[in-house]
Amino acid sequence: ITILPFLSASVSGIMPKDYAGMTREEFLQNPIGAGPYQVDEWSVGGQIVLSANPHFYDPERPYYDKVIIDTVPDETERQILFEGGDADIIEYLSPTVAPQYDAGAVVQVPVHSVEHIGLNVLQPPFDDPLARQAVAYALDYDAIVAGLAPYFDLPSGILAPNIQNWAPPTKPYYRQDLEMAKDLMAQSSVPDGAAVEFIYDVGNDLDTLIGQIVQANLAEIGFDVTLTGLETGAFLDRAFSIDADITVWNYGAVSPDISDPLSWVAVTGWLFSGYETDTLWNDFFEYAVSATPEEAQAVIARIQDGAIDEAAAIAVAEGTYLHGVNPSLTGFESAPWGLHYYDTIAPGS
Repeated sequence: ITILPFLSASVSGIMPKDYAGMTREEFLQNPIGAGPYQVDEWSVGGQIVLSANPHFYDPERPYYDKVIIDTVPDETERQILFEGGDADIIEYLSPTVAPQYDAGAVVQVPVHSVEHIGLNVLQPPFDDPLARQAVAYALDYDAIVAGLAPYFDLPSGILAPNIQNWAPPTKPYYRQDLEMAKDLMAQSSVPDGAAVEFIYDVGNDLDTLIGQIVQANLAEIGFDVTLTGLETGAFLDRAFSIDADITVWNYGAVSPDISDPLSWVAVTGWLFSGYETDTLWNDFFEYAVSATPEEAQAVIARIQDGAIDEAAAIAVAEGTYLHGVNPSLTGFESAPWGLHYYDTIAPGS
């Protein structure tokens, strides 16, 4: 049930035998490319230059001789480049910025992502499940969704929706209930609250907005939240190290089966919370050998329920990925998880 979805993922690239006579390290520093474009230049976190592959199986494609992919962290700078005609495609527009683009330039894919926070269960105060549940009930999900409208809605669970074998939890997902949150705090190991750090990607307007809402919400139950904005690489380094109290991130699948987000949840330490993953991996393997969709979905529902009970990672909204695309281009089609082909993109007539 899982092998074909994983082979379809973007991370399952074609590699030459024996790294084409190079060592693994040499090959990764000089990638070849096996699709419509070959790699001319690249740098980690910098610009990638691709040129048309003369050996591509379709002699009519690709339609462009060269593609330049650049990393521009600032949303405003990306918008200026796009509106000035210096960029034709802006990937993963923030929903806080997308309304500023011409409506005809915004490509919206089906709802397929989860915006979530992770609570560090490896240290106080969030090693206490009562404190984590208090946070879950303190969050103003309606305010978060209102800030991301019309591209996000209220969360239905921790796992990315609208993919094969997804199933909802069997119990209602969290919604704000301040009375419940305060009762849980009174029963917790930190009844008077605590000082905590919330880290986020400073280049992501969506996460910046969520941080501000979470900060205000948690103040109502005694948490003094310090917001720390970091460059993407520095943020991910700290998130994977699980050394902050609260992280915020967004994820979806990159292949069309729920096994993909299950593996992502596991390798991120239960979405940057540090919660144990042995149970999740056992559920994953049970899912992988499921004989029917009903059996598979029962496993997924159990995982969803467990995520509610433990509140190590809390979904705050679910939504769509957005791209800014020059309306004069043809052939741009994005999969629900935001990936797209380059060889189908052509100049308009």
